[in-house]
Amino acid sequence: MFCEFHARSAFSFLRGASLPIEMIREAAELGYSAIAITDHGGFQGSARAHDAAKDYGIRAVVGATLDLPDGSHLPVLCTDRSSYQTLSRHLTDLHLEGAGKARDLNRSGLIALTGDRDGPLVRHLLRDDKEAALASARKIVSTFGQDNVYVEINRHHLRDDGKLNRYLVDLAGHLRLPLLASNAPLHAKREGRLLADAFTCLRNHVTLDQAGALLAPNG
Repeated sequence: MFCEFHARSAFSFLRGASLPIEMIREAAELGYSAIAITDHGGFQGSARAHDAAKDYGIRAVVGATLDLPDGSHLPVLCTDRSSYQTLSRHLTDLHLEGAGKARDLNRSGLIALTGDRDGPLVRHLLRDDKEAALASARKIVSTFGQDNVYVEINRHHLRDDGKLNRYLVDLAGHLRLPLLASNAPLHAKREGRLLADAFTCLRNHVTLDQAGALLAPNG
């Protein structure tokens, strides 16, 4: 059964376009047993997601998206109370010290996903730098541990999806890492697309007419 482990809510400022309860409700209607809300830089939507998940009879996995020093984003999931406390302290470090501050997260119980097109791997692959993508993957493994890293695969009907995913599958095999399929949603319903597009334009200081490929075709 498919479950979504890389969703962002409206608490991801200028990115997510749906409230946590809307993401939870849609996940339940789709038959998911769990969904992870991984908002940027913190647990802003987690409490509301947890309350809504209890009402809808599904599990809300706690997580967050970390801002890395190179500007890329890394989704991280908690597996228990201890890993939640570790991630909470790490996020506090980042807010106080900036993205260059690193905490050793190996054996922390945290699960790292390699991310979507804003993640460190695909960002390098979009520049056709396979060596840098492999180096980034190895760094993630060294930080979180071999058993705690999943290579994220997305398919959003973009021309280069197939090429990117083939390389990610090969990379996962080379490093003996499992794959994880994700839609990396920013909104619960199709109607949220326009608001998500508006946020993309605001974030990039462009108009809708100028946005072009910045807009997600299937987010």
